[in-house]
Formats: sequence, structure tokens, C-alpha cells
Amino acid sequence: MSITFEERLTDILITICRSKGYLIGEIPQTEDIALVWRVLAPEYMADAVPEFNQYPEVSLSWAAYVGAGVASVWDTNWNNYSSGEGLYQLIQKPRGFDCLDEYVSEEMLGLKADEKENRDFKDLLISCAQAALNLMKKEAAEEQSIAAFDIFAKSVEVLFLIGSSLGLEILGYKMERQN
Repeated sequence: MSITFEERLTDILITICRSKGYLIGEIPQTEDIALVWRVLAPEYMADAVPEFNQYPEVSLSWAAYVGAGVASVWDTNWNNYSSGEGLYQLIQKPRGFDCLDEYVSEEMLGLKADEKENRDFKDLLISCAQAALNLMKKEAAEEQSIAAFDIFAKSVEVLFLIGSSLGLEILGYKMERQN
């Protein structure tokens, strides 16, 4: 049985998160958030793809910030955004794509700009983006090809899901198995 690119990347990112003290134990996740990515992806990709050549870590890690932002909305205002409609704009518009990371961290997750927890979170997501980029390079897809775009799309989806789990964890959610 062959392991998919997404499974390999997920395993790598979970290992990184756990090595830095995040996502210990059962990983918080919800199908609601996973499903909404399909609605958010086109808008996110429209912002991220043009930035990839100059800022690959930003194009990748911002997907995790979007996931964390969606987790915050899931916690506070999901009834209004569960369809995904307007959700990306809610996260991206206040400070624009370039400062999306700061908006999510500070305003949505409540991490103060100058505190260690915010710096640690930022460092974690950069490490995750670098790991994703390394795995993408190992796929050896020709630049600007359909295969390269497909790998990028898979990577940002995995980062979105990891970001949503991190967001849920930061907001205090813990997943426990029911007997």
C-alpha cells in the first residue's frame, strides 16, 4: 500500500508540531472545517499562487493561518459562516493578504504580537512551510506545470488542516475518545 503525498506531508508536519510542543495527544479536528476548504481554496489560491515564486514559505504557511482563523470562526460564529461564503474575506480583508498572519494570530487567536507564544507559533508555521517546500521539491515536478500546481494545492490543503488543528488547540479544544 502506497502512502500519498498528503499523508506523508501530514505525518511530517505533525512530527514537527509535536517536537515543538503542539498537537500532543489526539489531534483536534472537525469535518466542518475540513469541508469548508473547498469553498475557500479558490480565493486563497488566487492570492497565494502569484506570491509563490518570491515568497514560497508565505504562500504555504498562510494556508495554516487561514486554517487557524477558520477554527476561531468555528468557535465563535460558525452559524454565519458554515457554508464558507465570505469566510476567506473575513480573514483576509482586515489587513490584506500580506498581513494575514498577524491578523489571525493577534485578533482571531488572541496571541499578543510581542509575546513568546506568538513568536513560537510563527516559527512553527514557518518550519511547517519549509518542510512542505522540501517535500514538494522531492516530487521533482517541472516548474509551472500542472503537476507542480497539483502538489502546491495538496500542500496548502494539508497546511490549512494542520493550521485548523493548531487553532482549535490554541483555543483550548481537546479531543478525547469516548468509550
